[in-house]
Amino acid sequence: GLDDILRQRRGGGPLRRLPGGGAPRGWWRWVLAGSACAWLVTTSIHFIGQGEKGLVTTMGRYSHLADPGIALTLPWPVQALTVRNTGKVEQLAVPDSAGENLLVTRDGQLIDLTFQLRWKVRDLRLFEYQVSDPEAALRALVSAQMRASVAELPFDAVWDGSRQGELQNRVLARTQAVLDSWRMGVRLEGIDITRANPPARLAEAFKRVTAAREAVRKEEDK
Repeated sequence: GLDDILRQRRGGGPLRRLPGGGAPRGWWRWVLAGSACAWLVTTSIHFIGQGEKGLVTTMGRYSHLADPGIALTLPWPVQALTVRNTGKVEQLAVPDSAGENLLVTRDGQLIDLTFQLRWKVRDLRLFEYQVSDPEAALRALVSAQMRASVAELPFDAVWDGSRQGELQNRVLARTQAVLDSWRMGVRLEGIDITRANPPARLAEAFKRVTAAREAVRKEEDK
């Protein structure tokens, strides 16, 4: 009909289509707009959980810390946010691989000693920026302090556990003092010795020594 012809010439009708029955013109604009909205939302709105802290950087430089809740930032790459669980107690095993970890005691003997360090991030800004690799620095520091402290005690006191508590407290205090002087933003929670044995090649000899000691004690108790 005449009305239909006029409507087609004016571009009327419910939907204009490209030649050949394609999609509406300008569809790519909607795709770009949707992508831009998704980019703005995902890089500007952040959810920080309880016990977590967010570190906000602007063009790669420190800006501020964000507390738990909803944090708003400028879109990436203008601003970026890194989240870390500062309420979690981290575990650090020393050494980090299997095998013996031989330390020298005050009387010149070797002891195979391993331990577990418990620590937390106290200041996220200092932890991220003060040292390039804070966990590696922490491992190296506590290992050195344990080596120095073991060298102050006799073998038997470390082996039989009679002074292990003293050893742990000594290493903990010394390591924390150095961490504070370095301003690393780390708080130590504790140290637990997990193994204190004679070297493997001397294991049989120490078994005989232990058996002899037990025999002497039994004789003394009679």
